[in-house]
Amino acid sequence: MHLPIAALLALLAAPSLWAATGEASGEFTAGTRPPIHPTFAAAFETRDQRDPHNRVVEVILSEAPVDIAAAVNELDPHSQIINQP
Repeated sequence: MHLPIAALLALLAAPSLWAATGEASGEFTAGTRPPIHPTFAAAFETRDQRDPHNRVVEVILSEAPVDIAAAVNELDPHSQIINQP
């Protein structure tokens, strides 16, 4: 009986996954723009710009590495990511 409660408490105490990076491949096309061939992918949780009470996950597909740690430490991670080289 105490094991499920201990497991639940451990799960709640564990830090949430707020950022992840990895490799990507393939082709991504948006509208009439030329396709990009991402080699890097990153995802992070941030506040919804339209409703700050909600949180959203932003996924970044990039041809260059992104500094996800710098972004999540900013007040506006979205702007910090899109202004990286």
